[in-house]
Amino acid sequence: MAEHNELGKNGEDFAVNFLEGKGYQIIDRNWRCGNLELDIVALDGDTLVFVEVKTRHSDYIDPRTSMSRSKIRNFVNAVTLYIKRKQVVTDFRLDVIIIVMQSEFESKGMYVEHYEDAILPTDV
Repeated sequence: MAEHNELGKNGEDFAVNFLEGKGYQIIDRNWRCGNLELDIVALDGDTLVFVEVKTRHSDYIDPRTSMSRSKIRNFVNAVTLYIKRKQVVTDFRLDVIIIVMQSEFESKGMYVEHYEDAILPTDV
C-alpha cells in the first residue's frame, strides 16, 4: 500500500475511535459509489453524520486547506447518492475531522480537530 494510502487509513481508523469515544455509532466506512466515497457515516444521537477525514504528516500542507471546491462538491454528491440509495429520512450533517500526525504509525504528538456542520449547501 502506498505511504499516503496507509496514512489515510490510519487517520480514518483513529477518527472512528475518536467518534466512538464521543458516543457516535459507526454505520458505514469507505462507502463507495463509482468514483465517489464517504470516509465515515455515523449516528450522533438521531442525527446521521457524514464525515470527511483529512490526515497529513506534520510537515505536509495544512489539511484545512485541502478541501477544494471540487472535493467539497464530490463529498456533497456522495452524500446525496447515499441519502437516495439508503432512503435516508432523518436529519443529517456534514463534518470534517482534521488529523495531523507526527509519524505515520504513532498517535503521539497527534493533533485532532472535529468540525461539526463544516460543509453547508452554500459551500458547493
